[in-house]
Amino acid sequence: VNGISERGELSTADIEEALMKRTMKERASTVVVLSDHSKFQKQWFCVFATADEVDMVICDDAIPNHVMEAFKKMYHLEIVKVG
Repeated sequence: VNGISERGELSTADIEEALMKRTMKERASTVVVLSDHSKFQKQWFCVFATADEVDMVICDDAIPNHVMEAFKKMYHLEIVKVG
């Protein structure tokens, strides 16, 4: 994922990558997103999923707590910090 916007849209800059990720998401029984903190509050051209289609986000521990808590509250996301 290249960006997770404030509107809960997961995006990338590459349309082929977006199509592949959308297909993977649609076929998965559980959707887990691996991201670092710099991807939050970013938007790219090709949206391939929304936060309500994601079961869990795994992120590095550099994500600010206020950003993590806002996304948890708005989108009921399980966000796991590692690192």
